[in-house]
Amino acid sequence: MSLIEIKEDLTSEILWRKKELNNIEKIYNNYVLEEEFSIGSVRKNRIIQTAESKYILRSSVPLIYAHWEGFFKKSIDIIHQNLDA
Repeated sequence: MSLIEIKEDLTSEILWRKKELNNIEKIYNNYVLEEEFSIGSVRKNRIIQTAESKYILRSSVPLIYAHWEGFFKKSIDIIHQNLDA
């Protein structure tokens, strides 16, 4: 396998993981209510957290770790397979 093929494998691996994490972010944003408020001339968003949004935040920590660990393991496997070839 060439370096280009290794790069393509690693890129596809990280892209689907990014897509998964973006989907979690979209779900979280559905449960977060934003209100704008002003302090002088500065506008800010206030995030009101619901029970659902807090649950999604708590569960996202192991999910992010699982994706990081999975990507690391898959990367090592891809490189290892190519060293053996």
